[in-house]
Amino acid sequence: MRGSVLSVLSRFSQEYAAGTPLRLKLLDSYLLYMALSGVAQFLYCALVGTFPFNSFLSGFIACVGAFVLAGTQKNLRAPMDLCVSKVLDDKMQNAMGGCFD
Repeated sequence: MRGSVLSVLSRFSQEYAAGTPLRLKLLDSYLLYMALSGVAQFLYCALVGTFPFNSFLSGFIACVGAFVLAGTQKNLRAPMDLCVSKVLDDKMQNAMGGCFD
């Protein structure tokens, strides 16, 4: 079990390094930074206390907002497979009752 997990992680990291454009890698590193920053703020609030609760709330919400905006940018910049795009378009047309015709 452990060997299969390690082999999957190693293959994922090799394919990610080889097939991901630099801009997406930068966005991924920023997303990781925002997630870790939010987790650190939450852990600090949970362990130390909530005395300046407004400060915690504003910092945490800023991290969440920056994460959401960066995730949206990543979704806009990521190359989408043509087949996946066609399937999503077909499903959207079916869901909307064909109003895109």
